[in-house]
Amino acid sequence: MFNDITEIVDVNKLNSKKKANLIDDDGSHVTTEEYFKNFHERNGWKVLRGEVSLWEKLFCLSFWDVIFHNHTLPTKEQWESGQYSELAAKAFMENISFGDIPKDIYTDSFYLDKKDMFDNAYKDLLKTNIKNKINETIETNRVYWTRLIYNHPSDSFEMFNNEIFQEFLEIVPNNIFADTVRRLSIDQNMRAGTPDFIIWKENDFQLVEVKRINEQLRDNQIEWINWFLEKNYPIKIFRINPV
Repeated sequence: MFNDITEIVDVNKLNSKKKANLIDDDGSHVTTEEYFKNFHERNGWKVLRGEVSLWEKLFCLSFWDVIFHNHTLPTKEQWESGQYSELAAKAFMENISFGDIPKDIYTDSFYLDKKDMFDNAYKDLLKTNIKNKINETIETNRVYWTRLIYNHPSDSFEMFNNEIFQEFLEIVPNNIFADTVRRLSIDQNMRAGTPDFIIWKENDFQLVEVKRINEQLRDNQIEWINWFLEKNYPIKIFRINPV
């Protein structure tokens, strides 16, 4: 399956069942993902880890005003100080939408109820400066806490300050970015299965799913790969063949 978009690389391996059993060019023992990253950086590529976490954050930052329309978010201070439960109880009594995510975000109606707002925001993404848009949203809302951005309350927006992430925002094509986050807005169940890595070099931009030679693609990964192919977006599979 997908032979025409698959690259296979032979890599020496240890006789070990440990996850880090591949031998990198410098003799170090690395995992599949570490070898992929090192291999491409040696060849001049910039490498950003993708997957669910990255694209969920980008979905949230792209559609922040739509997702949290008529909804009150807790601040990080409220969450960490123990005020959250008291505020949540008060909001419930007053029939106010309050919490770190809207209660209906993972339901089919979430997109449909806000379809016009999502569609207008999507159209803006197609023509806006992505880097400016995302960074402005980060700066404006850094006081709030939501699990769509943070793994836990002590996380920080500082995670977005690294050079590779900022360069990605600068070079990612608007149509690829906008279409990908829009797909998540339509169906949050599609969060899983997004490609493992995003790489770029000069004018070459690629989305990459990384597997060992005998690893099977999951159904949701196949769905995403087919979706990118239908869009004629640059998706490929990188397979490591341990020898």
